[in-house]
Amino acid sequence: MKSETLQDLIIETEARSLLDVRPGDSNGQHETLETWQLTHPQLCISTCDLASLSFSRGSDRADRFDGAICRQSLDLVSDEDIPWILEKVFQRAKKFVYVSLSRPSRSRPRYTGRKQQGHPRDAAWWLAQLQSVSAQYPHILWKLDFPGRAWPGRLQHFTQSGGNLGYTPLVWILADDRPGNTTQSFGLIKALGWPYKVKKLRFNYWINIYEYMSGIPASRLGLDKRGSGQLTPPWPDVVIATGWRPSIIARWIRRKSRNRTKLVQLARKGGHVAAFFDAVVTCRYCRLPSHNRRIETTAPLTRVDSKVLKEACFRWRHLFGTAPRPRVVLLVGGSTTRFQLPPALAYRMGKEVRSFAEGQGGQVFAITSRRTGSEVTQVLRKELGSSHHVQAWSPKQNENPYLGALAWADVFVVTGESESMLSEAAATGKPVYIYPLPERRLTCLESFKEKLITFAQTPRANRRGLVRAQNGIASICARLIERGIIRPARDLRQFHTELIQRCYARPFGEPLEAPPCQPLQPLNEAPDVARQVRTLLGMLQP
Repeated sequence: MKSETLQDLIIETEARSLLDVRPGDSNGQHETLETWQLTHPQLCISTCDLASLSFSRGSDRADRFDGAICRQSLDLVSDEDIPWILEKVFQRAKKFVYVSLSRPSRSRPRYTGRKQQGHPRDAAWWLAQLQSVSAQYPHILWKLDFPGRAWPGRLQHFTQSGGNLGYTPLVWILADDRPGNTTQSFGLIKALGWPYKVKKLRFNYWINIYEYMSGIPASRLGLDKRGSGQLTPPWPDVVIATGWRPSIIARWIRRKSRNRTKLVQLARKGGHVAAFFDAVVTCRYCRLPSHNRRIETTAPLTRVDSKVLKEACFRWRHLFGTAPRPRVVLLVGGSTTRFQLPPALAYRMGKEVRSFAEGQGGQVFAITSRRTGSEVTQVLRKELGSSHHVQAWSPKQNENPYLGALAWADVFVVTGESESMLSEAAATGKPVYIYPLPERRLTCLESFKEKLITFAQTPRANRRGLVRAQNGIASICARLIERGIIRPARDLRQFHTELIQRCYARPFGEPLEAPPCQPLQPLNEAPDVARQVRTLLGMLQP
């Protein structure tokens, strides 16, 4: 148990009376509070054991204290008795409840005369118990202090908290040079409604050693300190990061804060090992293993909402001028490690989109991205012609009309490999057409990896037709995926199918004159994700 955590909690809540819940056979193992009482005479400490706690009939008939403390006593209690004991503890507290465990999170509880538990009581199990009980006492702050195994196996203490913080948490957003990552972080913090500070990060080539070695301790080895924001105490309460490079720095910040900083990680790369973070937000098409800290969405989060579009409408009110309708905005991504956008395909895409718009007397406004490349941009300019417009991406441009195009467009055509642009277009509630890009042929190693992933994630039935537990090679493959050694590739076909089935998009090729298949409301998953993040972090809105 980290005595600093409990001492800080007492000071933070200005507690004057404490109830120390002890096991019935405790002998000299709770001397810390008595020592504090000698140095803090105003601190009144009362004790009771688990047996006497069970006779209290409720908060109306029992004395209440500023804080209730359970240290090492709940390790002795069976699963069935934990909920009602926690209920009694919360009833006796006015300001906070502190629970400390004595064993590593994977250990089994001691035999107590009843049948031994059939499963390990890990940190997630204890966290679920506290969250369930504390929901009835939202005004009480609680903290869970538990030991666990840190890499490469040494014992380390971790802390989880929840309930009424009594203050607005300090939040840092770690932003790298990739706009698709930053927009996800901003979309989440906007829904959370917490004030925040942006810490810009720049990296050097040493950061690459972490990409496929997710188990090694996090450090600032790959950080360009001169080009990055200042990372110094006071450490934040919450860090939000998107992408695998900022995730390394986020883990380093938590270590420096003595595990008090809570981490929220977004996106497939970086969030593939959910156990490293307090909350992870990834998309279903990423095919990552389920976890009690993982929140799955249809599309990446985005900052685009009705307020942002309204502001962009006013700022870019002269963007299209008197251009005829429908105004077809072509959002162009580019080649990636799995998808190709060669000049020949760009020529065909420009021709088809131009015909698509001119068939209804409209005009095309194409916007390229950093992955598009100058050659593809020139092909689009040539094929679309002077009657249409191409806004080329440039690192030196002062203002990007991207949001203005989202606000004033009538129809979108988006290249299928760009997850962020698809989600932002769908967030407008306007018709979106997906223009798919061809995939590269898998290498032998990639094909073998996909077979292992499929083998691990395919459910198998027993003789009675019920899904049986994994064993053998399937279990080994599943553990490799869970620990990030094998990373599933994105299944963008699943992403496109889900968008089409939920009427957020349509496949390109369907006629523009058909009735638009628009959703009842724009795609906006951020409020629901924010609610789940607050629950996982244990932070209610102050």
